[in-house]
Amino acid sequence: MKDKLILAKQLEQKGDWSRSFEIYKEIYIQLKNPKLLFKLGFLSSKLNRHKQAINAYTEYLKYFPKDVNALHNLGIEYFHIQDYENSKNMLLESIQINSNFIRSYLLLGYIYELLGDFQNALKIFSLILKKEPNNKLAIEGIVLSLIKSEKLEKALEFCNQYLKIFPENLTLKNLKTGILLKLNKTEEFLEELKEITEKDHKFKSFEQYVEDLKNKRENDYKQFAEEIQQKLILKTKEIQEKEDSKAYLDLSLLSLFSGNKQNALEYLKKALDAKSKND
Repeated sequence: MKDKLILAKQLEQKGDWSRSFEIYKEIYIQLKNPKLLFKLGFLSSKLNRHKQAINAYTEYLKYFPKDVNALHNLGIEYFHIQDYENSKNMLLESIQINSNFIRSYLLLGYIYELLGDFQNALKIFSLILKKEPNNKLAIEGIVLSLIKSEKLEKALEFCNQYLKIFPENLTLKNLKTGILLKLNKTEEFLEELKEITEKDHKFKSFEQYVEDLKNKRENDYKQFAEEIQQKLILKTKEIQEKEDSKAYLDLSLLSLFSGNKQNALEYLKKALDAKSKND
């Protein structure tokens, strides 16, 4: 049995989730050790078997009901199958047990934002900042929630405040350009975009931008953080697009992300001209 446990762990470390799962499952059937249920839940998640992961974590919690990591992971699994109510319940339970479990706060805030409950989203993200004043995901979550609740001036103020602390934060820069455009502050928008494209090498390609964001996340929270960042990027693009100048703006963004800065600025000017004519 010891040899099987060693093999299962080695396969897990190599990323062979499927074979590792089967060995752990075989060991669990023989030993009935409830601690192995956590491992089965973890590996099921890696294999994108989210309902199977839910069953494993739920059974595990019958034996260890105050395990905040299991509660948090179960919240993530419910999130993956879009069962947001159960996801919220698991996350709230984990926070009640450990009021400093930041990962649960982050996912909870994001779920509120996703469901359009911006008041609670802002409350949760603000609470995170009280515990961790420079938590970037919470900062970005607040800005996005302010934008989506049409509190644009406040969103811009908040962006500027934290860009002083994180001047190279690409997501905040992107969100700021979107806010400026939506507020019809076209001159500031142009200056901001020009500065970004001239100074920031990370805008050379959109794919590299996404990859850079991925690499910044903590390993144990990587998957969820990637989802947040990718959605932030998509929402930023939605904010920047205006129906009457959408084609030009799309061309501008495509040019920008492909590294053609000059074309990006030219298309942007055309988009702004088209917008002003139709306003």
